[in-house]
Amino acid sequence: RAVPDLGTPKAITAMAHKLARILWHILKFQEPYDPAVWAKAEEKNRQKKIKRLEKNAASLGFQLVSNSLTYIASFLRGRSSMCQNLLLH
Repeated sequence: RAVPDLGTPKAITAMAHKLARILWHILKFQEPYDPAVWAKAEEKNRQKKIKRLEKNAASLGFQLVSNSLTYIASFLRGRSSMCQNLLLH
């Protein structure tokens, strides 16, 4: 997912860093891998990014507005023809 934002070399480095953090956590705490731990951390980072974007927009005199319908449409766009028909009607 990071390739469009960072470019291929930086995306590879970011993935290697993520894997290194997972391995470090497994070795340090001697626990089995639990994807929920990392999902929670990624959600926290996403929320921080949203807050930072809102703050930057506010400093420029803008307000961010959630556009759920556009998000849902883009999510379903690649799905089955039934979903696409729902979007068209």
